Amino acid sequence: MPLITSELVCSSASEVLQRTTAIVVQAVQPATDLAEEFKGAVAMLQFSGAETGTLVMLCSRPLARALAAATFGLSIHELGEKLVAEALGELVNQVAGALSRHIAGAGQLTLTVPTTASGDVVRLRIVQSVAAVGADVTTMGGTVHFRYCEQAAQSSACRAWLEGARR
Repeated sequence: MPLITSELVCSSASEVLQRTTAIVVQAVQPATDLAEEFKGAVAMLQFSGAETGTLVMLCSRPLARALAAATFGLSIHELGEKLVAEALGELVNQVAGALSRHIAGAGQLTLTVPTTASGDVVRLRIVQSVAAVGADVTTMGGTVHFRYCEQAAQSSACRAWLEGARR
Protein backbone atom coordinates (compact mmCIF):
# COMPACT_ATOMS: atom_id res chain seq x y z
CA MET A 1 0.00 0.00 0.00
CA PRO A 2 1.46 3.37 -0.98
CA LEU A 3 2.30 5.81 1.78
CA ILE A 4 1.41 8.83 -0.33
CA THR A 5 -2.29 9.15 -1.11
CA SER A 6 -4.37 11.66 -3.05
CA GLU A 7 -5.66 13.06 0.25
CA LEU A 8 -2.09 13.61 1.46
CA VAL A 9 -1.14 15.31 -1.81
CA CYS A 10 -4.28 17.51 -1.51
CA SER A 11 -3.45 18.68 2.00
CA SER A 12 0.27 19.19 1.31
CA ALA A 13 -0.27 21.08 -1.97
CA SER A 14 -2.99 23.31 -0.51
CA GLU A 15 -0.90 24.07 2.59
CA VAL A 16 2.18 25.01 0.57
CA LEU A 17 0.38 27.15 -2.01
CA GLN A 18 -1.48 29.11 0.66
CA ARG A 19 1.56 29.55 2.90
CA THR A 20 4.17 30.34 0.25
CA THR A 21 2.17 32.32 -2.29
CA ALA A 22 -0.77 33.58 -0.18
CA ILE A 23 -2.95 32.76 -3.19
CA VAL A 24 -6.50 31.90 -2.20
CA VAL A 25 -7.28 28.25 -2.81
CA GLN A 26 -10.88 27.91 -3.93
CA ALA A 27 -11.09 24.13 -4.13
CA VAL A 28 -8.91 21.07 -3.74
CA GLN A 29 -9.92 17.68 -5.04
CA PRO A 30 -8.22 14.32 -5.35
CA ALA A 31 -7.30 13.26 -8.87
CA THR A 32 -5.87 10.06 -10.24
CA ASP A 33 -6.06 10.69 -13.98
CA LEU A 34 -3.32 12.32 -15.98
CA ALA A 35 -3.84 14.01 -19.31
CA GLU A 36 -1.40 12.82 -21.93
CA GLU A 37 -0.77 16.34 -23.15
CA PHE A 38 -0.63 19.57 -21.26
CA LYS A 39 0.20 23.09 -22.39
CA GLY A 40 2.08 25.15 -19.85
CA ALA A 41 4.75 24.73 -17.21
CA VAL A 42 5.97 21.68 -15.34
CA ALA A 43 8.16 21.06 -12.31
CA MET A 44 9.05 17.62 -11.00
CA LEU A 45 11.32 15.82 -8.61
CA GLN A 46 11.94 12.26 -7.53
CA PHE A 47 11.77 10.57 -4.14
CA SER A 48 13.75 7.60 -2.92
CA GLY A 49 13.83 5.84 0.42
CA ALA A 50 10.67 4.97 2.36
CA GLU A 51 8.72 5.87 -0.80
CA THR A 52 10.10 5.87 -4.34
CA GLY A 53 8.48 7.83 -7.13
CA THR A 54 8.06 11.17 -8.86
CA LEU A 55 6.06 14.27 -7.92
CA VAL A 56 4.93 16.39 -10.88
CA MET A 57 3.38 19.88 -10.77
CA LEU A 58 1.65 21.26 -13.89
CA CYS A 59 -0.04 24.60 -14.49
CA SER A 60 -0.69 27.11 -17.25
CA ARG A 61 2.02 29.64 -18.06
CA PRO A 62 -0.05 32.61 -16.80
CA LEU A 63 -0.69 30.79 -13.51
CA ALA A 64 3.01 29.86 -13.25
CA ARG A 65 3.89 33.55 -13.58
CA ALA A 66 1.28 34.50 -10.95
CA LEU A 67 2.63 31.86 -8.55
CA ALA A 68 6.20 33.07 -9.12
CA ALA A 69 5.23 36.71 -8.56
CA ALA A 70 3.47 35.79 -5.32
CA THR A 71 6.36 33.58 -4.19
CA PHE A 72 8.97 36.32 -4.70
CA GLY A 73 6.78 39.33 -3.89
CA LEU A 74 7.29 40.82 -7.36
CA SER A 75 4.96 42.02 -10.09
CA ILE A 76 4.39 39.71 -13.04
CA HIS A 77 6.20 42.22 -15.26
CA GLU A 78 9.40 41.94 -13.19
CA LEU A 79 9.71 38.20 -13.78
CA GLY A 80 11.89 36.48 -16.33
CA GLU A 81 11.54 32.82 -17.30
CA LYS A 82 14.39 31.90 -14.93
CA LEU A 83 12.56 33.26 -11.87
CA VAL A 84 9.35 31.51 -12.92
CA ALA A 85 11.24 28.21 -13.20
CA GLU A 86 12.92 28.78 -9.82
CA ALA A 87 9.56 29.46 -8.17
CA LEU A 88 7.97 26.32 -9.61
CA GLY A 89 10.96 24.24 -8.55
CA GLU A 90 10.72 25.68 -5.05
CA LEU A 91 6.97 25.02 -4.83
CA VAL A 92 7.25 21.39 -5.94
CA ASN A 93 10.16 20.99 -3.50
CA GLN A 94 8.07 22.41 -0.64
CA VAL A 95 5.15 20.11 -1.47
CA ALA A 96 7.56 17.16 -1.50
CA GLY A 97 8.92 18.31 1.87
CA ALA A 98 5.41 18.50 3.29
CA LEU A 99 4.68 14.99 2.02
CA SER A 100 7.90 13.69 3.58
CA ARG A 101 6.97 15.23 6.95
CA HIS A 102 3.57 13.52 6.84
CA ILE A 103 5.13 10.10 6.28
CA ALA A 104 8.21 10.66 8.47
CA GLY A 105 7.42 7.64 10.65
CA ALA A 106 7.89 5.33 7.67
CA GLY A 107 11.54 6.25 7.16
CA GLN A 108 13.74 8.82 5.51
CA LEU A 109 13.16 10.23 2.04
CA THR A 110 15.78 11.61 -0.30
CA LEU A 111 14.64 14.19 -2.84
CA THR A 112 16.31 15.08 -6.12
CA VAL A 113 16.80 18.63 -7.32
CA PRO A 114 13.63 19.79 -9.12
CA THR A 115 13.51 19.84 -12.91
CA THR A 116 11.41 22.56 -14.55
CA ALA A 117 10.35 23.37 -18.09
CA SER A 118 7.61 25.08 -20.00
CA GLY A 119 6.36 24.63 -23.50
CA ASP A 120 3.50 24.36 -25.91
CA VAL A 121 3.16 20.63 -25.34
CA VAL A 122 4.15 18.68 -22.26
CA ARG A 123 3.61 14.96 -22.65
CA LEU A 124 3.37 12.70 -19.62
CA ARG A 125 3.64 8.96 -19.85
CA ILE A 126 2.73 6.77 -16.91
CA VAL A 127 4.18 3.29 -16.94
CA GLN A 128 1.48 0.63 -16.48
CA SER A 129 2.90 -0.80 -13.26
CA VAL A 130 2.68 2.35 -11.15
CA ALA A 131 0.00 3.93 -9.02
CA ALA A 132 -0.68 7.60 -9.75
CA VAL A 133 -2.41 9.79 -7.17
CA GLY A 134 -2.78 13.51 -7.04
CA ALA A 135 -4.59 16.74 -6.41
CA ASP A 136 -6.11 19.49 -8.48
CA VAL A 137 -5.85 22.80 -6.61
CA THR A 138 -8.13 25.49 -8.02
CA THR A 139 -7.28 29.17 -7.55
CA MET A 140 -8.73 32.31 -9.10
CA GLY A 141 -5.95 32.12 -11.69
CA GLY A 142 -6.58 28.53 -12.71
CA THR A 143 -5.79 25.01 -11.56
CA VAL A 144 -2.47 23.64 -10.38
CA HIS A 145 -2.23 19.89 -10.98
CA PHE A 146 -0.05 17.73 -8.72
CA ARG A 147 0.57 14.07 -9.49
CA TYR A 148 2.61 11.58 -7.54
CA CYS A 149 3.61 8.39 -9.33
CA GLU A 150 4.85 5.58 -7.14
CA GLN A 151 7.70 3.75 -8.77
CA ALA A 152 7.29 0.02 -9.09
CA ALA A 153 10.33 -2.21 -8.85
CA GLN A 154 12.61 -1.96 -11.88
CA SER A 155 10.45 0.58 -13.76
CA SER A 156 10.48 4.29 -14.44
CA ALA A 157 7.59 6.09 -12.80
CA CYS A 158 6.58 9.43 -14.34
CA ARG A 159 8.41 10.71 -17.33
CA ALA A 160 7.78 14.04 -18.97
CA TRP A 161 8.55 14.58 -22.59
CA LEU A 162 8.72 18.25 -23.36
CA GLU A 163 8.29 19.11 -27.02
CA GLY A 164 9.27 22.64 -27.91
CA ALA A 165 9.90 23.30 -24.22
CA ARG A 166 12.31 25.79 -22.74
CA ARG A 167 14.29 24.44 -19.78
